[in-house]
Amino acid sequence: QGMAPEGWELVVVDDGSDDAATLDLLATWASDPQVRVVRHADGTNRGIAWALNAGWAECRGDFIARLDGDDVAHPQRLRVQLEYLQAHPSISILGGGFRTFREHRELRSRAG
Repeated sequence: QGMAPEGWELVVVDDGSDDAATLDLLATWASDPQVRVVRHADGTNRGIAWALNAGWAECRGDFIARLDGDDVAHPQRLRVQLEYLQAHPSISILGGGFRTFREHRELRSRAG
């Protein structure tokens, strides 16, 4: 929300997934010009360091936001962080808080 359609890109690093649902989802994104899926040539799992470096190498924007596959971000996260960075040009990196949850209903009960 709040970003022009051409104002973002999504770089997804598939680090050797063999989950059918994940692979199906990535296939549906293949036609979207704002989404790029990065994979190792032999399809193996190379680990977090390789995945981060491969993803960062593909990013073309001025700002990068990282999210692991099992993370859930607040709907306004990117807007709030981008506004902060634009208002404070001397800041080059941001962090954020987190909550641990075990079940989806726990997440919903704390949203807001």
